[in-house]
Amino acid sequence: MKKIILILFFISSGILLAQDREDIRKIVAAEFENAKGTKQEMVSNSHDSNSLMIRLGILLFASVASFGWVAYRRLKLKKNSGSQELKEKIKVLRTEKIKYEMDPRLKVIRKKLLETVPGSQIQFDTISNNAKRLNISKEEIAIASRLNMYSQKTVGGYIA
Repeated sequence: MKKIILILFFISSGILLAQDREDIRKIVAAEFENAKGTKQEMVSNSHDSNSLMIRLGILLFASVASFGWVAYRRLKLKKNSGSQELKEKIKVLRTEKIKYEMDPRLKVIRKKLLETVPGSQIQFDTISNNAKRLNISKEEIAIASRLNMYSQKTVGGYIA
């Protein structure tokens, strides 16, 4: 049984080796025919190169256009986003240099409060009524009265 398998193996390997060998004359003849046919392909090849250049140009233009659009959009979003303003405000808070806008109407009211609020006779009802009338918070009126009391107690920068 082993001998039969071994004989079949040798026969099949011999057939495979015979098929691997090719005739060199056939290969050379095929190359000559291919060389003769390349002259015709050269003419059509120049047409293909023009087509290839057009395709590459279109591809290059499309890539530059898409890159430009992305860059423009990023710049536009960067300008319009409030994140930069938010970052600036956080930076100011960290350095404790808080910038706030003074309402000119409230500035005038606060100056008048310092002059008109009685020092120690201020009562809660008076604070509420004044706050509603002037449309400001109760705390501002209370602070104004305390400042007024403090300024009356100080003489020349010293507490009397």
